[in-house]
Order: sequence, then structure tokens, then C-alpha cells
Amino acid sequence: MQELYYAQLQSEQDDARALFHDMSKRMKAMKALVRENSTKEANLLLEETQCLYENLGTVVDVGNPIISAILNEYKDKAAKESISFTFSVSVPPQLNLSAVDCYIILGNTLDNAIEGALSTAEVDRKIHLQLRQHQGTLFYKLENSCTKSHTIRKRNKSHGYGLQNVNKCIEKYHGEMITSYANGIFTFTSQMSCGLCEMDRTF
Repeated sequence: MQELYYAQLQSEQDDARALFHDMSKRMKAMKALVRENSTKEANLLLEETQCLYENLGTVVDVGNPIISAILNEYKDKAAKESISFTFSVSVPPQLNLSAVDCYIILGNTLDNAIEGALSTAEVDRKIHLQLRQHQGTLFYKLENSCTKSHTIRKRNKSHGYGLQNVNKCIEKYHGEMITSYANGIFTFTSQMSCGLCEMDRTF
């Protein structure tokens, strides 16, 4: 995940450098076209330049490479499904959660959030993630649009291994998780100790 994150970041930086290196040439070309009253060609060049700028990579960097890699992956997944994905993250560069546990917790809950959002009309699809560490405790909250019928259907299914695995991970860090549904929004919240997990204490 970290290798993918750094590759994405490098690609974005390379694209940005290439565009800004080319920008002065594009500006001179547009000025020349305007002087020659070739406004149609100038507008086409302006539109092309604007399109290149808007399509620059938007790699997420929250200061923690593992969390950044996970957010990048799910940002792309959400975008492909026309889901608005916003987040507020404040965590140190290193968490006392293993990369595997981070991915189990965030990955499973984000998979569920995307599935839930897809049960709603495209205009209503949204996910909002909050992740913060404060005084040795990691707080995680994930909200997503969802239909009531979808939550009932999920609750009646017997394959809820994803949340079971999430709960096991959270319990390792002396935490707990709570889920709720109201007004078209499904909410997952948890808090975990950033101290040693139970597995670490056995060594």
C-alpha cells in the first residue's frame, strides 16, 4: 500500500512539473492567437489547458502513508461509483496499529459504506470519514447514505464476516464499535487505545 501511495504521489508530481513547464509556452501561444484574432483557436487551447490542469492527480496525503494509501484507494473506488467521499483526518505519521489492522478496520467499513451508498439515488450518494487521535485514543467515525431496506437486508444476511473481523481488531486495542441508522444515514463509530494491543502485551 505504501509503495502504491508513493508511486501515485510521484506520478502526480511528475504530471504537475510537466504541465507547469509547458504553461509558459501555452500562454505565449494563446497571446499570439489573440493578436491574430484567432479567438476560436485560442479558446480551444485554453479549454485544453484547463482540462489538463483539472485532470492532474489528486493524491491524498494526510501525513500517515498507510492511512493515505487506504484513502487513495477508496477515493478512487467512490469516484467510479459517483459517490461523494469527504474526510477529516488528524493522525501522527505512525500509529500503534499494524498496517493489516488499519486495512481491516478502514477497508471493511469503507467497503460497507460504498455498498450502502450505492443503494441510494446517485444524487444522494455520500460518505464522510473522520479519524483523529487524541491523548492516546484513536477515534473513528464513518457515515454513509443508505436506504433502510438495505440495512435490514444486510442485517438478515449471515455473511457479516467483515464487521466481525473489524470488531476483533478493535477489541485487540481495547476498543468498541457502535453502529446506528437514522434519517438515511448509516453511522459506524469506534474508539481504540493507541497503547499496546492485547497481542503485544503477551510478549
